[in-house]
Amino acid sequence: MKTSLRKAEWNSSAFFFYLCLLCLLVSPIHKSLGQQKRAVSSKSKTDLVSLRGYIIDSENKKPIDFARIVLLDLNKTASANDQGYFEINNIRTGIFEMQVYRIGYRSATITVTITNDNSKVLQIELLPRPISSETVVITGKRDDNSGVTGAAEYKMTGEKLRQSLGLSIAKTIDGEPGMSQRSMGPAPSRPVLRGLGGDRLLILEDGSRTGDLSATSNDHAVMLDPLNADQIEVYRGPEALQFGANTIAGVVNVWNRNIPTNKPAKISLVNTLQAESVNNGLAGGVHGVIPYKDLAISFSGSGRTGSDIQTPIGKLMNTSISNYRLSGGTSYIKPWGYVGASGSIFNSNYGIPGGFIGAHPTGVDIETEKKQFEVKSSYLLDHNRFIHHIDANFNYTEYYHSEYEAGGLLGVLFGVLTYSGNLKLHAQESVLGKSTFGAWIQYRDYANGGFVFTPNTIERDIAAYWYNEKTFDKWRIETAFRYDFKTINPNVERFSQNVGQIRDRSFDSWSAAIETEYNLTDALSIGTRFMRTFRAPGLEELYSEGPHLAAYSYEVGFAENDIETGLSAETYVVFKNEFIHGTWSLYTNKMNNYLFPKDIDSLNIAKLLPIYRFLGQDAIFRGTEMHTEFDITSTLSASVTGSYTWAKLLDDNIPVPFMPPVQGKFQLMYRKNKWNFRVHSKWAGSQNRTGEFEEPTDGFMIFGAGAEYTKSKWGGLHVISLQIENMFNTEYRNHLSRVKSVMPEPGFNASLIYRMYY
Repeated sequence: MKTSLRKAEWNSSAFFFYLCLLCLLVSPIHKSLGQQKRAVSSKSKTDLVSLRGYIIDSENKKPIDFARIVLLDLNKTASANDQGYFEINNIRTGIFEMQVYRIGYRSATITVTITNDNSKVLQIELLPRPISSETVVITGKRDDNSGVTGAAEYKMTGEKLRQSLGLSIAKTIDGEPGMSQRSMGPAPSRPVLRGLGGDRLLILEDGSRTGDLSATSNDHAVMLDPLNADQIEVYRGPEALQFGANTIAGVVNVWNRNIPTNKPAKISLVNTLQAESVNNGLAGGVHGVIPYKDLAISFSGSGRTGSDIQTPIGKLMNTSISNYRLSGGTSYIKPWGYVGASGSIFNSNYGIPGGFIGAHPTGVDIETEKKQFEVKSSYLLDHNRFIHHIDANFNYTEYYHSEYEAGGLLGVLFGVLTYSGNLKLHAQESVLGKSTFGAWIQYRDYANGGFVFTPNTIERDIAAYWYNEKTFDKWRIETAFRYDFKTINPNVERFSQNVGQIRDRSFDSWSAAIETEYNLTDALSIGTRFMRTFRAPGLEELYSEGPHLAAYSYEVGFAENDIETGLSAETYVVFKNEFIHGTWSLYTNKMNNYLFPKDIDSLNIAKLLPIYRFLGQDAIFRGTEMHTEFDITSTLSASVTGSYTWAKLLDDNIPVPFMPPVQGKFQLMYRKNKWNFRVHSKWAGSQNRTGEFEEPTDGFMIFGAGAEYTKSKWGGLHVISLQIENMFNTEYRNHLSRVKSVMPEPGFNASLIYRMYY
């Protein structure tokens, strides 16, 4: 398969780029090894301390075993032992956010003030019912502002992650506030946030870009499986600009923790098994960390297989999937920080259903492979310096993607080599607040084969950014600024009658954001957020020319396409007390030169495929979303989520195509001892605001249920979870599905998950 494609070649600039990144990582570490050794002996030993404590049940005061502890600012993690005790070593003094979560308890985000008093031992109480947690401070007075989290961010961990665990990242987070999924079958589904997806919603693994082509087409899968994910985060607003300029929708970050950042006291293991009925699917995974002297050694593996999806009216043919992932990593951990490396391989084969004009009746088969190598480091500087610690990472990814037509004929072949590096400088808190300064660089070598005429291309990106957060009195203010420069260099310059003059292009612009939040009372906060984002056109939007059978389209770029900018304004309200935690927001996104593939109502004669041309038009997106969790009794709780996005192309005065309808989710949960039971409903209204040549869809409501049992035994924590989706086998269509005209969404599905923590 790979021999028919020219692998992206090393050239002098790539080698120079790679060498610079290695110097970026190695030279400061080499310097730090000598300087930090002298610094540790010269400075007070109490500048680096240990955080120790016990996690206990707030009602019966008994220890809670196997709770998970995450120091968010330092990305350090630990697990409590069977007596509820935990310890995180080599932490500098200061104020940090810490998250604690455990099955059967409400996740708590708390603020800790770490002093040089090593005798301090935390005692953190978790409540076995879903009510809001308080802020905990080891020394000093309580900071009431720090416990309030605005509408800018949410996380999926522990119990919630297991309840929603699906075949893909998009399926797992579908139904979260403002979130939906765009798909061409279950395997290549991709998240959509507030009606925006593709390259406007970044998907990251452990804070780095995935290196695949999932943002460029609906048939390209995200090269991530959520089975071993430790946590999924969604960022919006100023914080999102640290990851990219094109983040008007936001950022989805999946934590697999391939490189350990903290050495556990003993071997840590998480094993997962999953089976589901809708596709006779089976999946299994393991993730572990082994401590050895100054090393923490991680290993991870997962595999998944499934046949064609069953719908209420029959099978959706050619939707089977099989994948596997293997990874290993190690970190050298010392008081000055750590240096770690990891390598992984992810192989995924899946089908795209047929039945469309121009597509094969039996669909298209896709084979993908991703190999990745990553180096990451973090080291502490002198406590009195302006910059207190530095994070750096280098990431190299090989990605190959093959599409096979009926009879095994190779139709399209893609290959991408990506080199990227990131450097972050974290400043001491000052009168201006806490600041992070960063630089990011990426080199991407793209090649293709088969019946595609997009030229092989080199892309170079470089960016610098600044993020700041300041809290005072009843105010919290976040600001961010970023400047990006991008070049796109095709390997040939020529004139195409369809595309225009194919030539070198360069783009640069700035992005900025500010968010303010004010606490009206201890329970009520209001906030505003303003953003200006920048997105350069991708090479597909510039130079595409040829059939893409898996996407059911003949794609044509436009070489004169220019940058896309976004202006965003949002107002939100947060209410949080002992029994209720709710958020509600209103937003407007004005997109200048919004680039999208437009159906021009024409067929390519040779392939009988509808022609989609990448064009830019001004567009506006308006919407609202809400999420509320509340207690009914000490054992009964409920949650409600709802969202709606309205969008229009201003030049043509017609709706933006493929926009999600008004939608929502309701869940009722009952907890008793080691059991919890859930019933939920998911609904969507009809979507009649459609773009040109787009089909409307009817509204629907489906129901589901779940049960979970937790047991501590044999030195580990065991969880058995049963989830039922589409309980009554309802026939319904997802408006964002490209296959909705062929078959409805999946029917009745029973999913059984067993997870063991050790």
